[in-house]
This record gives sequence, C-alpha cells and structure tokens, in this order.
Amino acid sequence: MKKFIYVLVGILVVWNIFLTFEIFNQPQNNTTIEHNVVETTITGYTTDITQTVEECEEKVVTIENYQDDTLDSVGSGIVYDYQQGEVYIVTNYHVIERSQRINAIFANSANVEMTLVGFDENYDVALLKATTDFDVEPFTHGSNDLLKKGEYAIAIGSPIAKDFAGSVTFGVISGKDLLLSVDSDNDGIYDADMVLLQTDVAMNVGNSGGALVNLNGELIGLNTLGLIGSNVQGMNFAIPIDELSYIVDQLMENGILEKGYLGISGEDVATLENYEKSYLGLNLELNEGYLIKVVETDGPAYNAGLQVNDIIVGINGQSISDYAQIRDMLYNLKPEDTIEITYLRNNAEETCSVVLG
Repeated sequence: MKKFIYVLVGILVVWNIFLTFEIFNQPQNNTTIEHNVVETTITGYTTDITQTVEECEEKVVTIENYQDDTLDSVGSGIVYDYQQGEVYIVTNYHVIERSQRINAIFANSANVEMTLVGFDENYDVALLKATTDFDVEPFTHGSNDLLKKGEYAIAIGSPIAKDFAGSVTFGVISGKDLLLSVDSDNDGIYDADMVLLQTDVAMNVGNSGGALVNLNGELIGLNTLGLIGSNVQGMNFAIPIDELSYIVDQLMENGILEKGYLGISGEDVATLENYEKSYLGLNLELNEGYLIKVVETDGPAYNAGLQVNDIIVGINGQSISDYAQIRDMLYNLKPEDTIEITYLRNNAEETCSVVLG
C-alpha cells in the first residue's frame, strides 16, 4: 500500500511540474509578441518624420540682413534651384527689405554673400543668387492640387536667431486657396490678391522665408506670415508651391512680376451650402462660378461695375468654374490688359469690360 502511495505522489509531482511549465511558458510568448508589435509601430511612425527632416534640412538656409555692416535681422530661405555652381535661394521680400548686404548660411556652415535677382513686394517674394564652390541640392516640388486639408506638414527654418537654424515644427494643412488682399504701400488701396495655404504648424519670427514640406520631403510652400493675438492660436500661412513657382519663374526671367489684378475676393460657388444659395436666390443645382463677396473701392472690378453677390462665370469667352481658373488666367495677363467678364446678377447673365490693375 505504501508503495502505491509513493508512486501516486511521484506521478502527481511530475504532472504538477508539467502544468506549471505550460502555464508560465504560454503568457511569456504572448507578452513578447505584443511588445514587439507596439515597438515596431512607434518606431515606424517616428522614422517617417525624422527621415523627411534629414532629407530636407540641408536645403534650408539662414538669411542674414546687414545694414551699415551691422546685422539687422535674421530669417530663412530655401534652396530653390542649383545650376552649374549657381544656387538660387527664395525667401520673403520682407526678410531682405532695405538690406545693404545679404548673406546666406548653408547647412555646411558656409557663409555666402548673395545677389538680389528680383523681388515682388506685393506677393512678398525675393529671389537671391550666388556662386558656390560646393554642391547644393535643391528641393523637389510638390503640387497644390494634391494637397489635402488635414495632411501633415513640416516647417523648417531659423526662428529668432541663427543659433536656432534648422528648427523643425510639425502640424497639418488647415486650409487651401485662401485669398488675402494686400495693401503693400499702405495707401488704402489693395495692390494684389495673395493665394495662401493655412497651417497650424508653429511659426516664430525668423521662420519667414523657410520651407513648408510634406512627408515626402517635397516643397509645398514658402512660410510667409502668421496671425498674432490673444484670441488667435495656430493660424499661419504659406505661399503655395504652384503660386511660388510662377512668381519665381518671372523673377528669374525679368527680375519683376507682372500680373493682372482684379480687386475682388469671394468664394467658389461649389463650396456654398444650399441654404446660402437659397438666401442668394440661386439655383440649387448651380455649382460653377465665383461668388464676389468683396469689391475693392476704386479697384478694376469696381470701376467696371461689378458688385457684391455677382457670380463670375466666364472670362474672355472661357467658362469659369472656380477661382483657381481666374488666378491662372491672371497669371498670363498684365496690368492695363482688358478682359471681358461674364457674370450672373439676379440670375441674369451680363458682361462687362475690366481694365486690370
């Protein structure tokens, strides 16, 4: 009997050891698998951003503005083009305004004196050039049409001082194709309509002229201005790449920008809600045209008789569906050019001639 009991106890001890091994072995495998998955996800997300920054930071420079051989201000610039030892830098006009000498500090710490190729005060863009004894890689350009609200964006620049060169901030695209009328000479008359990207990417003094890029490392905008106030948070603006490219091409070719100006702002009909169309007495099926909401007093559109709530549906015989089409046409027109505008007023079609400003 005792022998039987000893055998039974031995079997139970072996079985208990086996169960204990199985119980402790299984959870350890599950924990390890779960930990690896989480760690891989976090690492992948971080790498996307850091790799983009690594690809782009050498394409951004610090701009130094000297007056009487004294450093007056610091801003940012982007490497826009590089051709056979000549590098072209784009920045904001207000960054180099009234400068007597302009220097660019590159990522390799080279401090190079720049030559001003051309600028446009209304659109706040300046083009600089210099010859370098080192190679420089310019930005690859993105596209306005491919941008989406909510898309991630990264700003790179030199806020506050050159000590912070290459600073990076991160956010999203908050709005597209926003129209801002500009009175650059402060005479009470708007001189230009700027098309801007809105972003919540943090900006400080000195970020002006720096790069706004997407996660592919493509240049999508030139950081230009921000709203400041106790009731404002995270409202900053950049000149979108398509707009910037057109301006820079003209500055490279002519040193100046010649572009027709209408003196209006408004909203694409396609973006109006049905209640807004009803209030304006519009056909709810109407989805093309540009609704005028503001007409600059004594501006070209005002002098031609255009009014608030008129809807532009054609220019020079070509149908207009949105402001992007109007903008593209104005790019190819100059001040003093005359255009024929077809518009709807009280649902009736009318035409007028406008001499562009």
